[in-house]
Amino acid sequence: MSKLLSLTFLLIISSCSQSIDQKTKSALIKGHSGTCIPTIQTQYTNMGLNSQSTDVIRSIKEYCNCLGHKYFDNFTKEDHQWLMKNASLPPRIASKRSQYQMECSE
Repeated sequence: MSKLLSLTFLLIISSCSQSIDQKTKSALIKGHSGTCIPTIQTQYTNMGLNSQSTDVIRSIKEYCNCLGHKYFDNFTKEDHQWLMKNASLPPRIASKRSQYQMECSE
């Protein structure tokens, strides 16, 4: 009975938290990469590393794309409203930021 109640609760929450449309999600991921890639390249340069080699650029793009997907693949309309209002990731995603960064760097 407890499992059924938990499943019902999750379904209710899921229906209330609608996902954003694919076009918005793609735009958010692209926008994230547009800021992430130059930021990581600058960090490489500041450490005295070559940030312009083909391999480095490819790995930075993969990393930033991975992060974008981690942040926005399950983004809800409420998350999007938070982002628009506060210009930051919503707390439920921001709290996992370090975890996502580690997962994407592997």
